[in-house]
Amino acid sequence: MSQIGKGWFDLNETNYETYEFSKLKNLLTIIKYHMQDSILILSKNSLNKLIDSINLRNATNTICYSTIEVENLYKSIENNLYTKNPIPLFVIEIVIDT
Repeated sequence: MSQIGKGWFDLNETNYETYEFSKLKNLLTIIKYHMQDSILILSKNSLNKLIDSINLRNATNTICYSTIEVENLYKSIENNLYTKNPIPLFVIEIVIDT
């Protein structure tokens, strides 16, 4: 161990025992944890946005005028007012060629 130079970030190290005690291993471990944490945060944020998007398309208020006349009201994103037609999650366009 007395031959190890200053800095101790040798990328060409081939001895596993020397690598185990090197600063390079510690640096790579810290980088790995930061990357794992970033992926976790991004995944949670994406999932929360998806949940919010789906919840906006659920009817928040349903008014039944009769057995054949029903009105669904949806909460608006912009000003928390109720709207009749939300933006759809998926759009399927069917074309029939004759």
